[in-house]
Amino acid sequence: MTNQYIATNWKCITTAKNAHDALRSQTVSAVRLGYFYRDVLASGLWTSQAAMSRDMGVSTSKISRALTAARLPKEVVTAFDHGEAVTYRRAHAINSLILALGKDAIRRKATLLPKLRTLTVEQFVLAVVKEPFMGSNVRGISLIVDEPSRSIRIETACFEQLRVHLRELERFVRLAADVLVAADGEPAVELTSAQASRAARER
Repeated sequence: MTNQYIATNWKCITTAKNAHDALRSQTVSAVRLGYFYRDVLASGLWTSQAAMSRDMGVSTSKISRALTAARLPKEVVTAFDHGEAVTYRRAHAINSLILALGKDAIRRKATLLPKLRTLTVEQFVLAVVKEPFMGSNVRGISLIVDEPSRSIRIETACFEQLRVHLRELERFVRLAADVLVAADGEPAVELTSAQASRAARER
C-alpha cells in the first residue's frame, strides 16, 4: 500500500490530533484512516468513539464507516489495490457480504481475484457468490423492468437449465441486491476503546 499506515500506540491527544489532520489532508483511503481510528481508540486516549469524534471534529458516522473498512480481511484489502481502492461505499457493501456468507468464505474467494484498482463491488459479488449453474454455459440473461407493477422479470434462453436451480438463483439475486443496496447507507456503530483494542490485536 502506498504510504502504508504503521500501527502506533498513541500516548498524546495532541499528537494523535495532528496525525489525524495530516492523514485527512492527504486524502488517504478509508482503510488507512480506519486503521488510525482503531489504533487511537485502542490506545485509550478517548473512552468512546463519540468523545474522539468531538475532539477531532469529525462525525461519528465517518469514523464508523472508516472502522468498517479497517475490519475487512487483509485478503479483501489486497484485492482492492492493497486498500487504495477501498471506498466507504465498497467497504460497507463488502461487509454486508461478509455478514451473509462468513469471513472465511470471503477470504478464500478474495485470494483468487486480480489485484486491480478498477475492481468493482459488482465484480467482487459475482466472484464470491456465483454458483456452478451460472457458469460459462449460461447465456442471454436479461432483467426486464415493469414499472406499472413495480417488478423485475428475468428472461433467459436457458430456462430449462435454470428452473431446477430457482432456490439458488433467488438466493444469489437476494444476496447481490442486499449488498448493492447496502452501499446506499449504513447505521453508525460505535466502537468502544476495549473493542478497538481487541480488533487491533486480531489484525
